[in-house]
Amino acid sequence: MGAWMLLCHSLLALLIAVTASALADTLPRCPPKCGDVDIPYPFGIGPNCSFPARGFALTCNDTGNGVRKPFLTNVEFINVSLLPAQARIYNQISWQCYNATYADVSYSTWYLQFIGEPYRFSDTDNKFTVVGCDNLAYISGQNQKEISYTSGCLSICYSSEGLTNGSCSGIGCCQTSIPKGINYYNVTFDGNFNNSRVWKFNPCSFAVLAEVDWFSFSTAYITTRELNETNGGRAPVVLDWAIGNETCEVAQRNTTSYACLSKNSKCFNSSNGSGYLCNCSSGYKGNPYLADGCQDIDECTLKDEYPCNGICTNIPGDYLCKCPPGTKGDPKYGTCNPDHGNLSTSVKLVIGNPSLTCQLTAKSDVYSFGVVLLELLTGRKAIYFEGSDEEKSLSSSFLSAMKEDRLLQLLDTHIKNEEDVELIGEAAELARQCLNVRGEDRPTMKEVADDLDRLRKFKQHPFLQHNSEEIESLLGQPSSYTENEISGYYSIETKAALDIECGR
Repeated sequence: MGAWMLLCHSLLALLIAVTASALADTLPRCPPKCGDVDIPYPFGIGPNCSFPARGFALTCNDTGNGVRKPFLTNVEFINVSLLPAQARIYNQISWQCYNATYADVSYSTWYLQFIGEPYRFSDTDNKFTVVGCDNLAYISGQNQKEISYTSGCLSICYSSEGLTNGSCSGIGCCQTSIPKGINYYNVTFDGNFNNSRVWKFNPCSFAVLAEVDWFSFSTAYITTRELNETNGGRAPVVLDWAIGNETCEVAQRNTTSYACLSKNSKCFNSSNGSGYLCNCSSGYKGNPYLADGCQDIDECTLKDEYPCNGICTNIPGDYLCKCPPGTKGDPKYGTCNPDHGNLSTSVKLVIGNPSLTCQLTAKSDVYSFGVVLLELLTGRKAIYFEGSDEEKSLSSSFLSAMKEDRLLQLLDTHIKNEEDVELIGEAAELARQCLNVRGEDRPTMKEVADDLDRLRKFKQHPFLQHNSEEIESLLGQPSSYTENEISGYYSIETKAALDIECGR
C-alpha cells in the first residue's frame, strides 16, 4: 500500500508540473503575479524575466500593509493584457482652486511621458476630461514621430442647479478625444478661467486624461473635491503597447530579435502608432511571445464555441466534425440524417430527420412538411447537386442561409423576384420552425395549418395560390385540420401525395 501511495503522489506531482508548464505565461523561474495582478511575458518582474527592451521590466513594490503592486518607475499598473495589447495605469488628476480670502489661485498640474518606451495613450479608450464651472484646460503632447499637438476643453456653468449627473456636454463637464500615437502629455489651465466667478459654489476645477468607461460625471464634483479625493487624486488611463518601432515585415527578417516566438503564432502591425504585436494562430491559444506559448485548442471540449452534433475529432489547430456512420448531412448544424440507401433520392431528406424512423410521429409530419415547403420556395429537391457530384442537403443549406442572412441566394428565381418579400420571409421562417432539430420544439401541424391560413388571408400571393393543392395534400385537409386527426404513422398514401415513396 505504501508503494502505491508513493506512486500516486509521484504521478500527482508530475501532473501538477505538466499542467503548470502547459499554462505558463512567464519565463521559467519568473513570478507570474505581483499581488493580484498577472504579469504575462513580454512583461516581467526581476532580472531576465521580461522582453529585452525598455519599458517591459516592472518592479513589484510594497504599497503598505503587505499589499504589493506592479510599477514602472513611479507609475502604478492596474493590469496588463496580451490581447488586446493594453495596460491600465493610474494617472494623477490636475487641479486648480480659487481662494476668495486671498484672491489667488493654487494649482497642481501633471504630465506623463513614455518617450522611448513601448506605450502610447489609447485614442479609443481615453478622453481628456475637464470638470468645473469656470474652467478652460489644455492638453499638449507629442507622438512617436515627435509631432506636437495641443487641444483644449471649455467647461462653463453659472449655478449648480442646471447640472445633471452622467452628462458631460460642456455644462460643468467637457470631454475631447486625443489623436493616435501620443506617448507624452501635460495639462495646463488658462489663467482667465480660474473659478473666481463661481467660487461660492465651485471653488475648484479639474482636468485629466482618463479612461472613458471609468468616468461618469457627478454634480458633487462641482461643489466638492470628491473627484480629486478618489484613489488618492488619481484616475485610470489606458495604454496601448507594441513591440519596437518596426512593421511585421521588417521585424520578421531578424530572427534573433523577432518577438513572436511561438511557431503557432502570427504577427500584426499596431493600430495605434508604430511597432507590431503577436497573436496565436487560429485554433491555438496562449502566449505567442513564448516559444511553446500557443497551444492547441481542444474544440471538442468546447461545444458551445465549436458546435458539433456528430463525431468530434480534435486535430492541431482545428477539429473535424463528422456524422455518425450511416448518416449524412451537416453535423455542425445538427442535421445528420439517416442515409437510407434503399429509398428514392427525394425521400432521403424528407424522412432524414435525426429523430425519425419508418414509424413517424406528428412532429415528423411537421419536419417533412418543412422540407416540402423548402422545395416550393427554392425549386430544388430535398437532396440536390450543385456544381459537383457531391450531394447537398437542402435543409442544411437552408438553415445555414437563414443563419447567415443570405436566404435570397437560395430562393427560386420566380419567387424572389416577387414584390411581397415580407410574405416570402414569413413562409421561410415557418419552414425554419418546422425543421427544428428538436422535435418537441417544432410547431404542431394544426399550428402550421393556422399559419398557412393566416398567410393566405394576408395576401393571395402567387406562391400560395400556385402551390395550394400541394400544401393541402400534405396537411391532409385545408383548414379544418385538428390535432386529433394527426396519425402516429406516416402513411404510404400521404407519402405518395408528396411524391415520396419507400424503396423496395
